[in-house]
Order: sequence, then structure tokens, then C-alpha cells
Amino acid sequence: RGRLTLIIETMQPSLCPADAASGKLRREARLAPELHKAGTRHLAVSPQGQIAVAMQYVGAPEDAVPLLALDDGDGLVPLLPPEAVRRRQRQYAGAVAYDAGGRYVAVSHPRGGLITLWDGAEKRFLGSHRIADGCGLAPTARPGTFLVTAGSGELRLLDAASGEAEAFDLPDLAARAWDNHIARG
Repeated sequence: RGRLTLIIETMQPSLCPADAASGKLRREARLAPELHKAGTRHLAVSPQGQIAVAMQYVGAPEDAVPLLALDDGDGLVPLLPPEAVRRRQRQYAGAVAYDAGGRYVAVSHPRGGLITLWDGAEKRFLGSHRIADGCGLAPTARPGTFLVTAGSGELRLLDAASGEAEAFDLPDLAARAWDNHIARG
């Protein structure tokens, strides 16, 4: 039995940051009404305070909708990659992370076997990297780089600025199966 999606026609995706001390709502940022089927699923916050929202879309596969929006405090800015990449995302984002410097954003799309890379400061698409069932994302201590994990046990290092990737070939990795999320400790 699959997931049951409720209230699709009345969904109102939003970002509602609250004050950690008081719990009071600071503001509310909403997506445009035509994006109501894009459910906000994953959040990441840069050291500078920018918020990345990764989404999953429950509409038609051919609908050209963004799966990433960035918020600098002035509202959500949806970002679309080139059409060929958008189709490969398969309307699903599994995780989102900022690099250690807070400039670059990585979004995983495990159903499409894809990681998209973005410049959060300039709000633009940088490129994509294919990795089957790749979902886990975590920044490394080096700005611009991310660790990516896959259900197959694969572990890769991605450099957002150069677009280069390095696969780790460690004997113990073959026996591993990663879950959808990882974190930098």
C-alpha cells in the first residue's frame, strides 16, 4: 500500500520561522498559489540565515515546477533547473544541505538518481551529478563540498564549485546501506 496524499487541492505550502526563545511566529512566506501541490518537506539553514526549502510535487510528472526555494527573509524564491534536469528529478527531493561556507546548496533526488547543485548567493543552478539512489547529503568542513550517500553503500565527495566528484573506495563501504539522511557531527 502506497502513501495516501490528503488535501491536495487546498494545500498551502509555506515557511513559518518562529523565534526559538518565545515560540512566536516571526513571519510567514508562501509559495505562489499555482504551486500548491509542491509540499515543503526538507529545510536547511545557511550560516548567514538563508533558508533552503526542498519540495515534493504531487501533481502531473510533466508539470514544470521547482523543487527548491530559497528565502533570505523577503519571501520564497522558487528555482528551476534546466528542463532536462527537471524531468530527471521526478518531482521529488529527498534532502537539502548548505555547504560549510553557506554559499552552495545541494538537493538530492533519489528517485531520479540525481544531485542538483546551486549557488545560493546568486540563486542559480550550477549543475547536477548522477548517483543511483543518492539521497543523504552533508557538508564537509571544506567550503563548497558535500558528502553524498546512496542506498547501494556508495559514498562520494562532491565539489559544488568545480562540479567534480570523488568516489570513496573503502573495503567496508560495500557492506553498508545508507539511509536517506546524514549529518555532519
